[in-house]
Formats: sequence, structure tokens, C-alpha cells
Amino acid sequence: THPPEFTPTGRYTAERQQAFDKVHDGDFLLPEERKLVHHFMMEQNGAFAWDDTERGQFREDFFPPVVIPTVEHTPWVYKNIPIPPGLYDEVCKIIRSKRDSGVYEPSNSLEPLNAVTIAHSGLPPATEDLATHFAGRAC
Repeated sequence: THPPEFTPTGRYTAERQQAFDKVHDGDFLLPEERKLVHHFMMEQNGAFAWDDTERGQFREDFFPPVVIPTVEHTPWVYKNIPIPPGLYDEVCKIIRSKRDSGVYEPSNSLEPLNAVTIAHSGLPPATEDLATHFAGRAC
């Protein structure tokens, strides 16, 4: 087999080929074998996802969703895990990218929180810190 020279095809661009060669440099593959790998990646470029935006999903008619049986229970406390302020922006960026690529689905069920209202005479939560992250956004 004599694979052709590399030509950018679809998702497999010249930058991605150079990044692939940089990560896999050395003498593990012979030059002709490396050309064959690039040829294969050019032919099958739609099968590779270089980031979450290019990631696809399985068709449900071929792969039905997996139903995981669970036991109903009531948590003791409905409370989110606190995010350290130094990591907050990075965590928000990761969550937004997962949401935009379809990994996470939007959800806004407040049913458990609205089931019981508990009067608290203490100070209200620090809403300013939270509100500044949503400035200029429509809710």
C-alpha cells in the first residue's frame, strides 16, 4: 500500500496533523506507516472528535438509551457542592461547553425545593457574589 501525500480533509486539518505528529514523534512508526495513519485519518475524518463541539451522539434506533434501575430515596439535604471562588470561572466554562455540545441537558426542576418552605431568621445568602456572574444575562 502506498498512501497519498497528506491533504487537509474535513476535520483533519494541517494544524491537527502537525499536532498529531508532534505528540507521536520518534521512531515508533516508520515514515510510510505514519503516512498510512494520516491517510486513514483523512478518509475517516468524521469519526474523530477533536473537541466537544465535534462530538456526536449515537442514534437511538441503533443504540437505545440505557435504563439504569435505581432505588427511590429522599436525600437528607438538597445542597450543591460548594465551588471554590478561584475555580468558579473555569467550572462555569466547562459546564457551558458541555451544555453547548449536548453532553448536559438543561433542567430547571424546583419541585423538591418548593415542597417545603422553612422560615429562617438569619441573614439572607450573599446574593451579590452570585448575581455578579449573571450580570447582563436574561434569565
